[in-house]
Amino acid sequence: MNIKAVIFDWAGTAVDYGCFAPVAAMISVLGEDGITVTPDQVRLHMGMKKRDHIGELFRMEEVAAQFEKVHGHRASETEIDVIYEKIDRRLTDSLPEFSSPIEGFLNVVSQIRAMGLKIGSTTGYTKSMMEVVAANAARQGYAPDHIVASDEVPAGRPAPWMCHENMRVLNAFPASFCVKVGDTVADIKEGLNAGMWSVGLVMGGSEMGLSPEEVQSADRYLLMKKAYETAERLYEAGAHYVAVFNSELPAILKKIDARTARGETPSAAGRSLVTEGESNMSVLRSFRNSELSAESAELVKRDDAVFLGQALSSPCLDAVTECKDSGFTLTGGRKVLDFHGNGVHQTGFGNEHVIDAVAEQMDTLSFCPRRYTNEKTVLLAEKLMELTGMERVLFAPAATLAVSSAIKLAMKFTGKTKILSTYGSFHGASLDALSAAGDSGFLSGIKGFDIGENFLPYDSYRCMFGDCSVCGHKCLELLEKRIKENNNVAAVILEAVRCTTVHVPDRAYFERLDAICRKYGVLKIFDETAAGLGRSGKWFSYQHFGIEPDMVVAGKGLGGGVMPLACLMARKGLDGAQDISIGHYTHEKNPVACVAGLAAIDFMEKEGLPEQAGRKGDNFGTVLNGLHKKYSHVIGDVRHLGLMAAVEIDKNVKERNFIAEYVMYESLKAGLSFKVSAGSVLTLSPALTITDDELAKSAEILDSALAQVRI
Repeated sequence: MNIKAVIFDWAGTAVDYGCFAPVAAMISVLGEDGITVTPDQVRLHMGMKKRDHIGELFRMEEVAAQFEKVHGHRASETEIDVIYEKIDRRLTDSLPEFSSPIEGFLNVVSQIRAMGLKIGSTTGYTKSMMEVVAANAARQGYAPDHIVASDEVPAGRPAPWMCHENMRVLNAFPASFCVKVGDTVADIKEGLNAGMWSVGLVMGGSEMGLSPEEVQSADRYLLMKKAYETAERLYEAGAHYVAVFNSELPAILKKIDARTARGETPSAAGRSLVTEGESNMSVLRSFRNSELSAESAELVKRDDAVFLGQALSSPCLDAVTECKDSGFTLTGGRKVLDFHGNGVHQTGFGNEHVIDAVAEQMDTLSFCPRRYTNEKTVLLAEKLMELTGMERVLFAPAATLAVSSAIKLAMKFTGKTKILSTYGSFHGASLDALSAAGDSGFLSGIKGFDIGENFLPYDSYRCMFGDCSVCGHKCLELLEKRIKENNNVAAVILEAVRCTTVHVPDRAYFERLDAICRKYGVLKIFDETAAGLGRSGKWFSYQHFGIEPDMVVAGKGLGGGVMPLACLMARKGLDGAQDISIGHYTHEKNPVACVAGLAAIDFMEKEGLPEQAGRKGDNFGTVLNGLHKKYSHVIGDVRHLGLMAAVEIDKNVKERNFIAEYVMYESLKAGLSFKVSAGSVLTLSPALTITDDELAKSAEILDSALAQVRI
């Protein structure tokens, strides 16, 4: 490995779960002098050299004032020294009771040893205190390679000297190849000042300040909220990573080692920057991971070991063994209603009509080279033209590639090169699609193409101009200004209804948008990848608003939840790129994928799924509005169109992102899967085949999860 050493803190990290020894000693000694301090006050400066720690306590006005009330004057440095000596003796006497390794820590040390790393340590304790702690810890199996106490260097934390002394003795350098691990803000700053990677630890630490018994008996919501807040404080202090449980530390060390192998030095925190879904690096994900069945945990671990890590996928949530109708089955047998489904489950999972058609097609024509055609491919193109009024079709194996084709066609047709999209938008993960879209988190550390610019999205809840119904769509005024000033805009790409946040514009919005685009010769590309194919209550969501697109992109459910299939559809007059290839995809004329699309559409027509989505969606919307009324202190807004719904946590609640993620994980635990979008939006998109009873069950699960929230 590139990294050479790990420098651990002691109390709250390696031993003394909750870091109670210093708290108890300080509270008792000060109490004897008539001064009352709280555990939170004591913990505020935990991790510092103990004499410095006491000094900081007496700099607190409420503590200084109590001393003055008792003694008639503020405490002098000499008087603080006397108090410190008492605390020193009290603390030292108590340390044998607080020197046992924290549960799981010895296993972590064993894994670190197996990596070939050296282990050092720093502490706010003095050398004499550490003689007691180290001897007791060694008898129970923990003996680091080196210990540096706070009185053995010129200054304790946050100064770097203890870390540097470990480096010297362990011969571990440079500092960027060393990792400091601790449970306090002082630990994090010590590591940063030493030039090391700094990793915070939540559970068992002083910042959490809970005993094992308190953790076991704690209210689940309040425990996770406290852990979330603790992690945020550690990140705000500069932590590069934060482990909720000590069992996560070996994996974090491997991530740091990989970053050093790429030439990185201690830098940006390892946190997700994308908002298209919830992060798989969060505090609540750690709690979820700790509750996985043994079988699921093992498969998730194997998955993580072989797939490239990504903020919204690997490491994964859980493992699935079967999908059918409106949901799936997790490893271990738990049934889950899926209100996400990656947007592919319009016809339900495992739809027999689709699967039978695919199986039959595979027996006759399983593939068709793109320079040839076949009956099924042409039939599907004709059907899509019938449903949309478009005149030309181009198939692709993924919607992001269909977006790529749309961008190329727009540029070719107009002779211009800029694509406008709304801030925060997502139109696929290929580099050109990301470059044209507005979710900059996907491009962190990546240079996109210089083709995209953004404008304000329609937002009926958070619009910076106030009420969308009366502002005259000022967001579109800015769009027109941008088009006019740029004079190089080929197209605007947008979802008629954003599938993740489900803001539903009025017709006037689209009338204004259409007028602007016509005035300046800008093409309109509607991305119906997630909202299309019946989910909105019509075949495509733009059809609610009386607007005629120039191009339409469809995907996800187009393959019937079985085959990867997407397409670009273009209006009459845009078939003008015959001299180049705007697609040229290997599976452009795939008969198996196209027969899946034909079967899916046939099933939706026969069952009337778009119409059902409208009816069921209205009923579900009524239920969600009832939850809004019941939990008005938590929910800020409810929006829906067909079977696309969004429940947004109140924008004025500080911990709204935590609440949204908590409700998501508690719902998953109870049998309902959905994703969180834009930080605080519960995005609910069930299969169009979902039953009324299943919708009622999902509402009950949401109700139960929301009832746990404390504000």
